[in-house]
Amino acid sequence: MSRFSIIPVAPLSVYVDRIWGWTEEDELPDILPGTGCELFFYDNPPSLISEETKLKLPKFHSGCTRYSGIKLSCDSKISFIAVRFRSSAFRHFIPMNISELTDNIFSGEELWDSFGNKFADDVFSSERIEDRIDAIQKNLMMLLSIYKKKDEWLDEFISCIYYANENFSLSDYCVNCSLSFRQIERLVNSAVGVPPKYFHRTARFQKVLRSLLLTHSKSYLPAVYDGGYYDQSHFIRDFRYYTGKTPGEFLTDKRFMSHFYNTSRSAGVKLL
Repeated sequence: MSRFSIIPVAPLSVYVDRIWGWTEEDELPDILPGTGCELFFYDNPPSLISEETKLKLPKFHSGCTRYSGIKLSCDSKISFIAVRFRSSAFRHFIPMNISELTDNIFSGEELWDSFGNKFADDVFSSERIEDRIDAIQKNLMMLLSIYKKKDEWLDEFISCIYYANENFSLSDYCVNCSLSFRQIERLVNSAVGVPPKYFHRTARFQKVLRSLLLTHSKSYLPAVYDGGYYDQSHFIRDFRYYTGKTPGEFLTDKRFMSHFYNTSRSAGVKLL
């Protein structure tokens, strides 16, 4: 098994955090609620597990988890390439509202009709990872030229919410804005698929959890306070909400070895 992560070409880097993937993986970790969206390309896709069903995923599909996590099951070794979009960026590549994608999985065809089929054909017609990534970026550039939104100020506004401290208040952000509180709330919801307050809560939790998993740290209190939580019980409540487990139950050696978090760009990424 090997893993890779690259920075996209310059025109896409504003919208795409990274293109990454795993090869010959035996088991995939759960996907927890998050703030971004992803596109996945599988040679042999895993199955989506729920309480009652086991559903084989499309080879090419979107993921936009917000309230519900995803459990995956592998019938054989799994290889995939994923495109990780920044928080509100995927809206610049699709014809529908992000809220339609929230906690749903859409195939490429469902997202873009015949173009989605062409997109998949362009990627899977090559065997080499480098060629597939090249095809992915070319098709994303075409989609961006078609669907790019003009309200790019909204992306900056959402980025401010993402990085806001624990005293975040949407009303404060609206003071210097010509739009009302309700208008801003509606726009943010349409761009990320959830209300601003919930988006900020999820971003805070994800940033702390990412730090813990990347540093293999079971002593979570320093990261908790640095991440803006008031106290330990505050963090544990969020932890149970997003993972269904306590920090002690979740932060195990197995979790440290297998998760979908990547190092930040400032820490460098592995190029193909």
